[in-house]
Amino acid sequence: MLDNLLDLSHAGFLHLGNLGSEAFSRGKMHVEKQGTRLWVNNLYPNGLPAPVFVGTGACSADVYVDYWVNVRWDPPGHMYFDAGITPAGHDRAAGIQLNSVQLLTPETPTSTHYFWRLFRNYRLDDASLTAAIEQMTSHAFRTEDEPMIAAVQARMAGRELLELQPVMLSVDGGAIRARRIVEELIRKEEEHTAPAAA
Repeated sequence: MLDNLLDLSHAGFLHLGNLGSEAFSRGKMHVEKQGTRLWVNNLYPNGLPAPVFVGTGACSADVYVDYWVNVRWDPPGHMYFDAGITPAGHDRAAGIQLNSVQLLTPETPTSTHYFWRLFRNYRLDDASLTAAIEQMTSHAFRTEDEPMIAAVQARMAGRELLELQPVMLSVDGGAIRARRIVEELIRKEEEHTAPAAA
């Protein structure tokens, strides 16, 4: 789940009908670590807007926009997504925002509870729009992300990612750094709780 949420390049393939944009193929990512917190900042410049923005009246389908998705991750699975669009080359302060919080709570070694909420800065009093955005987002998570994640999990068959010797791309930077932070926190917790030698 963290790999999926911290590497958003997949949205340019998996979510083109809702959350993604063709600009994701030209995306730029910057990862910054502050203690155990990561900032994974993504910019998808000068592309046509994602359908979620067009379908909700945030912009027309033919305007070129800069699309940003900046993710703040706190271990083990707490994320804040600062996302939005602005006409290409314009300041973000005047942009349309569609932000979210996303929380992961492991249930078993192979299952996780996934909680999320969206919020926006446009058409705030439109309850039907809220329902439509939630439906579109839920569709993306349940019918696109979830089957893909389940297929990857089945194929990994309980093995750790790095033991499979995957090819790493620059877009994997946030997810890999998150893995290292979690591994270090687990190591420290195990050291702290290990019984003292007799």
